[in-house]
Amino acid sequence: MTTFKEDIVSKGGLKVLGDNHSKAIVFLHSSLSSSGQWGALLNQLKDNYKCICVDLYGYGNAPDVVDAQSFSMQEEVQRIRSFIENEHVTTFSVIGHSYGGAVGLALAHELHLQVEQLILFEPVAFNLLDESSLEYGEVLALVANMANATPKEAARYFVDYWNFSGYFDSLPVKIQLIFEAQVGKIKCDFQALTGTQYTLADYARTLTMPCHLLQGKLSRNSAKQVVSTLTQHLKNTWFTEVNAGHMAPISHADMVNPYILESL
Repeated sequence: MTTFKEDIVSKGGLKVLGDNHSKAIVFLHSSLSSSGQWGALLNQLKDNYKCICVDLYGYGNAPDVVDAQSFSMQEEVQRIRSFIENEHVTTFSVIGHSYGGAVGLALAHELHLQVEQLILFEPVAFNLLDESSLEYGEVLALVANMANATPKEAARYFVDYWNFSGYFDSLPVKIQLIFEAQVGKIKCDFQALTGTQYTLADYARTLTMPCHLLQGKLSRNSAKQVVSTLTQHLKNTWFTEVNAGHMAPISHADMVNPYILESL
């Protein structure tokens, strides 16, 4: 979730920086955000990497979802694949956060022979959780609360879940209205996350590239459990915890970005 003026303006939801470089990175943002959340990191990387910055469906300058009822993770991934192909990129790394991290896992599964490295902060691939677990139940409860709420109430449930109680109401009204307008896409994000065909066995088989998983010490157990599950099952991972919450790539970028740069 972005609460600052974005410094990336893209056409059709794609912005490419450092186009003359051979090494490429695909950047995938969290729900209720856009590629603008990576502004500070991009300033440090654009002189050495081709930075492919994607606004995911329904966010930033990206188009809206065509059919919310049938929206899937595959649809999100296919659009990014088309960007990569159009840019004639043969190999690349992926940096992702939250929903964007989960999309990054699916993208890397589809294009595993091309992905050099994954750097993911709390990829919320909730489909990897045990459906009988407390963590998965917590996610379903959040989805149910949002489904039965007004757009403003749904936005409040979501924003406060990932931050703290009262955070939504502390935001400027202008930002609250933007978040309210994007509630429909949040619901599509959950649909894509929980209904995806990609399994833990799929990821264990294909995601053999180096994978740096990061999480916030103060984050939700649902997100932490996904990180723990991936750490246990992927072959080539390492783990970093920062003293912040789920939104640390935005709220504590000065804390998170050095770890990302070190990985690269």
